[in-house]
Amino acid sequence: MMTALAGIAGLVTVLYAISALGRLVPVKRRHHDWKQVTGMSAVTLLAVGLAGGIYGVTHGTGDAASASASSATGTGSKGSTLPIGVFAPGAWKSWSPVQRFSQDAGQPVRYALDYTGPDEPFPAQFGKLAAEHGAEPVLQMMPAMSMADIAAGQDDAYLSSLARQVSGYGHPVVLSFAPEANGTWYQWGWTRTAPSQYQAAWKHVMAQFTGVRNVTWMDTVNVSYPGSGSMADYIVPGVMTGIDGYYGFGNQGMDFNSVFTPTLRQVRAHTKAPVMISETAIQGSRDQAAHIPGLIQGARDNHLAGVIWFNQDRGKGQHWPLTSAGAAALRQSLATTGPGRG
Repeated sequence: MMTALAGIAGLVTVLYAISALGRLVPVKRRHHDWKQVTGMSAVTLLAVGLAGGIYGVTHGTGDAASASASSATGTGSKGSTLPIGVFAPGAWKSWSPVQRFSQDAGQPVRYALDYTGPDEPFPAQFGKLAAEHGAEPVLQMMPAMSMADIAAGQDDAYLSSLARQVSGYGHPVVLSFAPEANGTWYQWGWTRTAPSQYQAAWKHVMAQFTGVRNVTWMDTVNVSYPGSGSMADYIVPGVMTGIDGYYGFGNQGMDFNSVFTPTLRQVRAHTKAPVMISETAIQGSRDQAAHIPGLIQGARDNHLAGVIWFNQDRGKGQHWPLTSAGAAALRQSLATTGPGRG
């Protein structure tokens, strides 16, 4: 049985590698329209199903960030203002997309999400715009080098340079390294890199930022799904938790409890760190406005540190931007409190 499962797992890896529709390689590059959460081919879905689970999209894991100047470790609560964030394409050169989302939300954006590729410098213009508008950059670092090589110091020149740039920026920054490692689609994923190597790389990367007081580390994992890696393997001591989850994508449900609650329970079984939803959205074609109140109330009820909306249309089955009705629901939900509607 184990031999058969190993063979199926190998087949899944090959199919991911050859499929242009798969989500195996880092595709969140800022200057090339990153974050392509595309659908998988029927063959790939069949292989994953045979292996015992259908791949879903979302992530989150961590521990309380230490020695941080960032407000990211604050927690939302029922009746309080819930910090809101956004990934808005084009924000690295103009704040207009973020400002439009802020107006839709009816409150200032706290977190501005972006993605950095291998050895990319700190996005100075993006950071400047964020600071001018009272927002914190949240940067997902997408490495190309193996976790073993990073842990051995082979990327230290870049990391040390980035640390100096972040320190020189002088405003709060949230950094997340090698996200969604409990999934299988990146080279640092659990079926492709040993969790011990992932943990060692994380420890080494953070060590290069020793003395940088304006950084908060956030370990981002995918929401659990059948066949995902053990949450315990991806808890990084000393950093907060980010969870990415999309309503109605893959095998995900259409309410807070089905999308986030199982992963939240797993995370909190291993850490008392602050938790935020670091990426989420609800398709505009799936009655977005009806589900947003439950998302916001669920975040409040679970005392989350914030919610970041992925506000980009990725095509068929991934119409993530807020609709006009969704914007109205978001404004009302953020401005008022009441029983969760999940």
